[in-house]
Amino acid sequence: MPRAKRTLEDADANAAAPATKSAKGTKKQPSKEKENLPENDQAQAHSNEPEPTTSEDPFEYITFCRPYYDYQRENDLKIKEGADDALLGENEVWKHYNEKTKCGEDGCMCNKPLKENPDWTWFTTRKAWDMRADLQDGADLRNPDNFDMYVYNDFAGYGQQELIENTLVAFNTEYVKKNPSLNELWAIIESLDIDDSQGMFETLNLIGCAVLSMLNRLDLAGKLKPDSEFKDIALVISVFLIFVENFEGNLPDFEVDEFWHRHLALYAKRNDIALTGVAGIGKKARKLVEEIGEDTPFITGKPKLDQWKWKNNFKNMGPPLGGEAFNILKWTSKKRAMYNFDNKDPVPKSVRDKVARGEKMMPEAV
Repeated sequence: MPRAKRTLEDADANAAAPATKSAKGTKKQPSKEKENLPENDQAQAHSNEPEPTTSEDPFEYITFCRPYYDYQRENDLKIKEGADDALLGENEVWKHYNEKTKCGEDGCMCNKPLKENPDWTWFTTRKAWDMRADLQDGADLRNPDNFDMYVYNDFAGYGQQELIENTLVAFNTEYVKKNPSLNELWAIIESLDIDDSQGMFETLNLIGCAVLSMLNRLDLAGKLKPDSEFKDIALVISVFLIFVENFEGNLPDFEVDEFWHRHLALYAKRNDIALTGVAGIGKKARKLVEEIGEDTPFITGKPKLDQWKWKNNFKNMGPPLGGEAFNILKWTSKKRAMYNFDNKDPVPKSVRDKVARGEKMMPEAV
């Protein structure tokens, strides 16, 4: 669902809540991929970006349109298989995506109760959807392009990394409680959708530990099963398996000497959870499970509290994670002016006053 364009007058300087940049499994089209698209297609580039919602039940499941990356993945598989209907070129895939999804138009599946379309594959909780909207806002506030500024290469990427770390901090805050909420923990995991170009390997390891620790909690509670009340377990596992594909040659090992995404696939197999949604995910999951040695303790071991040593792994990450250092809207006027192309503060005084008063705002480009 495309968001209405918002000005800094409506910005939220505090938009750093744990979330991701897009509906579960969806990604914003990288700018380099959109540059060569026709203008009418570029206008669709914000498709699948969630708008905040309100609901009496934050854990109600809502649907969203099939993400672009899955169309792209499906087409890549067709190319490898030599299929006649494979599309050649990014523009063709993007055009096909817009024709099929109609995201933001009549027939858009975003932000609709799952009960209205119970057979739809792509869905998430309202809370996770809202958290992703918060992260999108936080990413906008960490992108110098939105302020006519240049700080240094990859600044926006480090800003997104800061938001990922904030998400992991939020997960830890809930996880270490005496009686943590499974719903709250699951919403954080649902919302943790990361741009694969921005990850750091140590953080990737911690992301994997968070997801495995969450599945372990569900397993201990008897809720890791096909008919679980956590309805999108299969989809969440599927999306993380595909995300990790980009790093399979470099992921840090766990103590069991296996990459964490293989254990995600194994969790699904052990609990008879049929993975769904992502193109080719069944074959991918089977291959990952086959790569795990039969002598791995985790295969035969029963679930136990903190199976994946989350508390210890989080503690050993070193300096405090996350923060607001990359949130440009929270910088001083003088600092913003230093990096602005016109050597002036790009943020209007009215917005600065709101920030000073701690008022909540939603960001968009200057």
